Amino acid sequence: MTTSAGQAIFTLKLNDRLSSRLKSVSAGVVGIVKRIGAVGTAVSAAAAAAGLASVKSFADFGDKIDKLSVRTRVSREALQELSFAAKLTGTNIDALAQAMFRASRRIGNAALGTGPAVRALKEIGIDAKSLAAKSPAEQFEKIAEAMEKIGNPNIRNQMGFEIFGDNFREIQPLFAAGAESIRKMRTEARELGLVLSGADISKAAMLSDQMAIANEQMRMSMVKLGASLSTTVIPAMMNLSDIMQEMAIKFAIIQDAMRAMSPTFQAFMQFNELLIRIKGQGLPGNAGIGDGIGDLPGSAVKRFLDVQGGTSGLSGLLTAKLFSEFDDPKREEKQMVDLLGQINDKGPLVMTA
Repeated sequence: MTTSAGQAIFTLKLNDRLSSRLKSVSAGVVGIVKRIGAVGTAVSAAAAAAGLASVKSFADFGDKIDKLSVRTRVSREALQELSFAAKLTGTNIDALAQAMFRASRRIGNAALGTGPAVRALKEIGIDAKSLAAKSPAEQFEKIAEAMEKIGNPNIRNQMGFEIFGDNFREIQPLFAAGAESIRKMRTEARELGLVLSGADISKAAMLSDQMAIANEQMRMSMVKLGASLSTTVIPAMMNLSDIMQEMAIKFAIIQDAMRAMSPTFQAFMQFNELLIRIKGQGLPGNAGIGDGIGDLPGSAVKRFLDVQGGTSGLSGLLTAKLFSEFDDPKREEKQMVDLLGQINDKGPLVMTA
């Protein structure tokens, strides 16, 4: 019995320990799974963002090549190859495309016996009519081969300007590399996988168009939303305009009132300063300040004394009270001026401690 009981106790303790360990391991596993899930979510978000960025990059690149191909009549593949060669020699596809477009037009004029390229093509030994029958890419390569044979770089640059116009300045490093180097760089572009097929370029151009259409639809959706809200916003803006107009009128009235009260306010300030300096002293030659001021012109003195309790710190409230009681501001102003004159005539005032 004892042995069985001891085994049972041992078994229970062992089960408890195992259960505790299993719970701990389980919690750790759950934590790891949650972390993996969080990492997976972040990776998914990053992948989605990268995917969208790559799609836009594909659309922008393909659309640009497609439009340059239409403008220059150079094949999409050849443009990408020449773009790679241009980058390696310090120029770009835009300058190259513009130069090729101008050269194509001048070669066509030269085939008719006119234009600035007539003399240049003759000097480098190329027949204008036969050159005009070739594709722009073939024309470019043929001109590069012919110009490479010109030993004098000054003459070579002059021929380039007459055929390609001012754009030759930007593509001159490409011509300086030589026709054979240009061919090698074009081959390298294909071998490195830097050239998209014509079908891919078409897809990119179509995708770019659809993205532009979606942007326009989104823009017009916002415009239409604004139109639907205008029935609510317009009255509110009109009310706001009326409120602002009323405020402007009130501010103008206040400004005019303050401008009209300015002389009276200045006189009051001088009078108030004198009262502060007197501070209860009797005027020289009189029994006291009350008697001396009481003999001066009537209502202005009375009203000043009514509000004189705040003379140690003049406030807007006292000023408003004073001015609101004036029946005739001009008359009151004259009375205050006379009052100040009479007080000053009494002689210098003595400040009290």
